[in-house]
Formats: sequence, C-alpha cells, structure tokens
Amino acid sequence: MRAFFALTLALLMPASGAMANQSLSHIRETVEDFLLQDLSPRDGEIRVEVIPPDRRLQLSACNHRLKLFLPPGSRKHGNIIVGVRCLQPKPWKLYVAANVRHYREVVVLDKALARGEKITKRHLRLEKRDIGIVGAAYSQTADALLGMHVQRNLPAGFVLHRGVLTVPRLISRGEQIDLLANLGGISVRMKGTALANGARGERITAKNRSSGRVVEGIVSERGILRISM
Repeated sequence: MRAFFALTLALLMPASGAMANQSLSHIRETVEDFLLQDLSPRDGEIRVEVIPPDRRLQLSACNHRLKLFLPPGSRKHGNIIVGVRCLQPKPWKLYVAANVRHYREVVVLDKALARGEKITKRHLRLEKRDIGIVGAAYSQTADALLGMHVQRNLPAGFVLHRGVLTVPRLISRGEQIDLLANLGGISVRMKGTALANGARGERITAKNRSSGRVVEGIVSERGILRISM
C-alpha cells in the first residue's frame, strides 16, 4: 500500500528535471524584432543579425513577455549588446550580441580623380553603404559637391564628402575686382581691391578704389563682389 501511494504521488508531481526551458530561438527572434523597431531609421535600411545564444544554455521558461533593453551608452549600429530579462517565475538576465547595419544611399566617385580635379555630375553616383563603417564622412546629395575640387588623389568608389574637397577661390586678396551694387533698381559697377580671399557665396571685404571706403559683399563670380549700399 505504501509503495502504491508513493508511486501515485511520483506520477502526479512533475519531475525536477522536467521544468520547461525558455526557447532560445524565441529569444533570438525577440531581440531581432526589438532592434528592428527600436533602431528603425528615418531613412535608409537597417539589417540586423543576432548571434544565437549558446545552445547549452538552460533558462526557465518566462511566464510574461521578455523585457529587453540596451545598456547605457550603447551604439545604434555595429556590434552591440542587448539585455534580455525575465521576471517570473524564476528571474534571470541574459546579454545577447547582435550586429546592426544601417544602409543609406551616399555619394561615391564613379571614377578615380586626381588632385585638383573639379567635381562634375559625370564623376558621381549614388550607392548604398553601411554608415556604421563609413562614419559621419558622407553626403547624400551631389548638388552641394558640384564645382568643388579634390584635395588629393581619390580612387573610384570613394565615399565623397566635403572634408576631402576644397571650394575654388574666385577672388584673391589684393586682386583688383569689380564691385556691383544695386541703387534704386539701377546696377552700379565700381572698381575695388579685395581685402581677403573668397569663394562663391562667402562674405568678404574690399576697398573702393575711388572713395577709399571699405565695403562688405558676397562673392558671386570670379572677380565680382556684390555689395549692399
């Protein structure tokens, strides 16, 4: 009788080793969804690769939704760590590694350029690149780069940015230039001497050769400074 009772009790009670384990594939999928939603960019494309947890890992099944978080100071792309926490019934915490790649269309050189060459549309194309690798040195539009000159030899496929370009000088200090002013709808042209170097759109000063007055204007073309009177 005692043996029968003991056998019945053993059948009714769960074995200590039969406790359900948390699905590791579910953890991986949850981390991937979390990163895709939390780090979703306003533009471009994000790709996430989650490193699966060690298959030998045994964690008790979580009764509630897993809590995910990024440790303080976490990066938004590249190799990152995601925290996964279970609160019930048996609390545990796990850190999962992932690689996040953020792709954007950036301007690259379609052909190699030599130092001093001028940028034109035929030199450029748009190409998707991982900005985690590129860093902050890139441009998404070509218009702002057109007309600039490269400071050094650059290979085809180079991600172009303003840091390797220079704006061509249209006015040089000490150069004799034309001062253009608009007086009551009438354009007046005067002669002047540049007091600084200037590229298109830059504001510099010049000296009116007739009056000796120092004026300020904006460089518009080679040798021409537009001033306000």
